[in-house]
Amino acid sequence: MDDKQIALFLLKWGRDVRVVIGMACLIVLLSALNIWLCCRRRRLRRENESVVEWTQNLEEVEVDFPIPEGTSSRDIECRILPTSIRFCVKTVPGAVLEGTLYRKVRPDECNWQLWPVGAPKMAKLTLVKAKDGHWKSLLDETDSKKHS
Repeated sequence: MDDKQIALFLLKWGRDVRVVIGMACLIVLLSALNIWLCCRRRRLRRENESVVEWTQNLEEVEVDFPIPEGTSSRDIECRILPTSIRFCVKTVPGAVLEGTLYRKVRPDECNWQLWPVGAPKMAKLTLVKAKDGHWKSLLDETDSKKHS
């Protein structure tokens, strides 16, 4: 339908209140559908991304990220070295977290856990800093390895 046909339609039927109300309802319905689809697409995109969140105090860094449903401790490969980290879930291609840490940690004092207990949805890493202080980032930004 081109602009001329739309204008002719409106001239012919635009005076009928039922047509105007119907067109307004259709516009509202299409707008609502568009908003719903955008929100759904955004939510699906977030679910497919591995979102790594981290917090810190002077002595420790805590890292949290989602894991697939049904993941057990047997599905986890975690290697923490003084200057690097690699955390993999066997059911997820590639490493969830990998790279050179911003500063050194004490690997023997670091740990990880799946939570909540019974039906884990998240992995929580606790990294003990080798030297107390504030980190600007979790991983060294000059490192070229993958991290989310």
